[in-house]
Amino acid sequence: MTKAIASGGQGVSRRNLFRSLARDVAQCVHSARECVEEAARFAEFFGAPEQCMGISRHYPRELFEEDARRLGIDLDAVDMDEAVRRIFEDRFEREDRAREKAAEASGRDVRAASRADAGRDR
Repeated sequence: MTKAIASGGQGVSRRNLFRSLARDVAQCVHSARECVEEAARFAEFFGAPEQCMGISRHYPRELFEEDARRLGIDLDAVDMDEAVRRIFEDRFEREDRAREKAAEASGRDVRAASRADAGRDR
């Protein structure tokens, strides 16, 4: 039998505590790695002017007008390549925020599962 460590009135075994901690750390490292890789891809893609030019030259202006309007970008006042870069930057930022929220929710699920595991060890 494992000894329980008192934590807020609930008994948690060391094994479950460290398992939960290791799982949370692994998820954080994985999430951080994904963010760094995506930021590098973004910087590489939009750091080369010919990449933005390819998007802005090969797709119709109408495709970008709604997003530009939502972001307050005047397509007549700003270079189309710059507008495309800003639009994609906003999309990446929104995706990052959604991914962070999902990770937080997942972390809550992991902690809840850890507490449930601790209850079974009693």
